[in-house]
Amino acid sequence: MYKQSDIERAQLFKQLSEKGQSISTIAKLSNEELQNLLRNYKLAQLSTRNSNTDDSLKGVTPFSPASALEAFYDPKVLQAGTRLVHTAVVGLSLARRLEGAKFIQAFDRARLQLNHVFMDMHEAKDFGENLKRSNSTQQSPQSQLIVISQNALQQLNADEIDSLNQTNLFQKMIVLYQFAPSAVLDSLRNKNIILKREPLTEGELAELISSVLVFDTEQTIATFSSTQNQSFPASNSLALIPPRKYSDETLLRVATMPTNIFCECPQHVSEIISHLASFEKYSQDCLSQTHDDKELHGYLSSVSGTARALFELALEKLAAYEGIALEP
Repeated sequence: MYKQSDIERAQLFKQLSEKGQSISTIAKLSNEELQNLLRNYKLAQLSTRNSNTDDSLKGVTPFSPASALEAFYDPKVLQAGTRLVHTAVVGLSLARRLEGAKFIQAFDRARLQLNHVFMDMHEAKDFGENLKRSNSTQQSPQSQLIVISQNALQQLNADEIDSLNQTNLFQKMIVLYQFAPSAVLDSLRNKNIILKREPLTEGELAELISSVLVFDTEQTIATFSSTQNQSFPASNSLALIPPRKYSDETLLRVATMPTNIFCECPQHVSEIISHLASFEKYSQDCLSQTHDDKELHGYLSSVSGTARALFELALEKLAAYEGIALEP
């Protein structure tokens, strides 16, 4: 069981992380110091709204946006060309790890922006369900990716993970675990959840996350950013590889349809998508099951997934031209 002070601390971390704070930067602060930091944010917001017309705020020094803490994830202080991956995390230790110097050095393709930090799966599941019920996803910072840390992955944890996955709030879900029954792992894998057993080095964790990012050419990023309805600016966000849209059955149906195109492009594009999807899964499985050649498998997964998603867009253009109804 968690102590009340631990629960309060987790809630403070969550509120401050949503305001752009780095968990690793504020981790050493006491609960009282965290409360004061959060209070300073609220006072700054109030002082801005009231423009010094409220007598209750006289004598209060607003919190400075230029402070080192708040500027940690400010896009203005990021290096030119740095892209953000908007991320949610389950597990305070994992959040600190993702903001540690070793991980940041290993994860050189982008920078993780932690929009939400949850203490456990129960809190994350409740957040997801409440957000969907209230239909307020536009009022809360959205995340592209969620990374979950679970020491022992049992059926109860798996059910909560599956429930959160079904909210469709995140484009990709990665689960790190230490022990789990094979039946539970098989069930989650069948739902396109990426699983990786701990322990992992910072480099291995960086390669795992990199494997779900689009192969980062400017044109590719712009293409996927425009199709993912992101609430964050595409100019400084790195798109994630979209999940597979069309099943083998749908691709086979399209490939065998008579068309008006003499070169049989729908058939060839369908076959390419099927092959790329198979190789993408193969590369991801290699990355999940072995520590060997992790950088190569992460790269292959990223390239094949990006190519598969681009060919799906090409298939949609062909289908629109031919009048073919595509069913995911």
